[in-house]
Amino acid sequence: MSLPICDHCGHPVTPDNNAQILSVLAHITPLEQARHLQPMEDEGVPICPGSPSRFQYLDGSARDERPSAKYLPALEAPIRAAYEEMRRQADLILST
Repeated sequence: MSLPICDHCGHPVTPDNNAQILSVLAHITPLEQARHLQPMEDEGVPICPGSPSRFQYLDGSARDERPSAKYLPALEAPIRAAYEEMRRQADLILST
């Protein structure tokens, strides 16, 4: 399976960590290209910031402090539900 490439870092994006898929499932502003949802590291070295504006809505995630990414409580439930659906679909894809 060929994976899409993150528009921030140039590394492959797995279907369980794709902010583009999450955006579509949550019915929020879609991304034009794949992007990691969660920050990525390689042997402890940060390689991608991910999508902090979307990641901030998941349990235990830090808030995105950028003024352009204000936390909107109304987005929490749809993004968390979309995340669960994205992970469910990814499990199906990755198990075949």
